[in-house]
Amino acid sequence: MIFLAGATDIETLSQLPVGNGTATLADVATIEQQEGPTQVNRVDGARSATVSGVITSEQTGGVIADVNAIVADIETPDGVEIVSGGISQDQGDAFTSMLFAIAFAIAAVCIVMVASFGSLTTPFVILFSLPLAIIGVLAALFISGKTLGLPALIGMLTLVGIVVTNAIVLLEYVIELRHRGYAIKDALIEGGKTRVRPILMTAVATIGALTPLALSGEGGAIIASDLAVVVIGGLLSSTVLTLIVVPVVYEIIGGWQERRAVRRAAKAPPAPAPVALAQWADD
Repeated sequence: MIFLAGATDIETLSQLPVGNGTATLADVATIEQQEGPTQVNRVDGARSATVSGVITSEQTGGVIADVNAIVADIETPDGVEIVSGGISQDQGDAFTSMLFAIAFAIAAVCIVMVASFGSLTTPFVILFSLPLAIIGVLAALFISGKTLGLPALIGMLTLVGIVVTNAIVLLEYVIELRHRGYAIKDALIEGGKTRVRPILMTAVATIGALTPLALSGEGGAIIASDLAVVVIGGLLSSTVLTLIVVPVVYEIIGGWQERRAVRRAAKAPPAPAPVALAQWADD
């Protein structure tokens, strides 16, 4: 069976001679008029059809999530695959790149802190402030009605450097007090009273500077608004919780290290007693 798309005179086509002219096309084939595509597109050698649309909402990520949910419910026949492209694919690639950048930033900050403090314990305690920032980020996005898009991820990347600063300012002074002979608890109390003011001043100044940007919502400022909302939310939660959680974690780990040092000292063999040597003078 032969399908001739766009044929306008089937009767003429059926009388076309074939072979040596003893037979016509109608004798060896069935001629039908069918509708067919004017253009065949292929992706990686496979035929493809594109369904596109224009996103009119400001929440691009939410629209893409809704479309993916609808596509997931479609039962496709064997050999048919539905793949998202365009801005959806670009956004997915951007998300992957940003997540890698955030992971790399955390690793870089950790390496710098290990080199600065000369130990693994203090950087480990300081990194506890990062999950505290995520609490504020999610709360700020929920309250403002914004989605976790690319601008929000850029804001989270910015928070990696900002949030750890408060914990560094606090614990650096606590370590200095411990070198002076303070107990862990006394050093944390004194360090908290001394460093709480500069920590709060820094956070309030940053939040105040970003507030006009977070409240803007026209034109290109929408992207900057998402970034500012994320930074403000993360900075609020991390500043408040850092002054509570980080000292608690530091005291737990520091106390465990001191108890382990005492147990090691108790298990160590006693040092040999000094032997008095008598020096005899020659007669």
